[in-house]
Amino acid sequence: MSEAVPLRRQKTGNMRVCMTGLLFITVFILLIPAAVFSAILTVCPACGYTSIAATYAVAAAGDTIDIQANCNESLTWDKAVNVTSSLQNITWNGAASTAATLTTNGTIGNTAWTISNITMDHSNATGGYTIYLYNNPGPNLTILNCALLRSSASLTNNCVIYADITWSLNSLKLTKCLVAGNNFEYGLYMSGGNIDPSYVLVNTIVKGFNGNMYSALFDGSTNVR
Repeated sequence: MSEAVPLRRQKTGNMRVCMTGLLFITVFILLIPAAVFSAILTVCPACGYTSIAATYAVAAAGDTIDIQANCNESLTWDKAVNVTSSLQNITWNGAASTAATLTTNGTIGNTAWTISNITMDHSNATGGYTIYLYNNPGPNLTILNCALLRSSASLTNNCVIYADITWSLNSLKLTKCLVAGNNFEYGLYMSGGNIDPSYVLVNTIVKGFNGNMYSALFDGSTNVR
């Protein structure tokens, strides 16, 4: 006949199993990439944040800003914070400033980020870009399912997307987008630099750039493939 295991020993064994399981869960959580815990921050008059600027100030790289109301702001992006809208027909316009609606800064580094499901415009009467890609190493940016407009008729900084000569690494990819303009501007303008690769367009329509001195696509870069 086998000897019964004392109750105290049984409890000790169970505690060891529980502690081992807890340790495994703790190690597993520590090994999960930080991106898994990225936050979604909403912007609207009734949301926790009422402006893109306030939201961006607290956002970390990998977080997503969900714009749920039309916004009129011009901002510089130096963190790989994603932008989207979970609603339809939302527009981010930089109409209040001659600066670009969105300017990217090279301090973003090589981290990939996205803009999706939103309309971006720049309608300031005295000019300005809609998106200004500025400084190294480049945006590593994917724009997905967006409408990119520049409804301003000004000839100053008259491009929907302008890539500065200092932008020389990483790509800009537009997928399922509309880039629409007028007779007073360029669509996608590459000012120069050692770009590798250039713009990547997938299922994207570029239209409306009919001016005699302007074009839908302009590429002054070198070493393009």
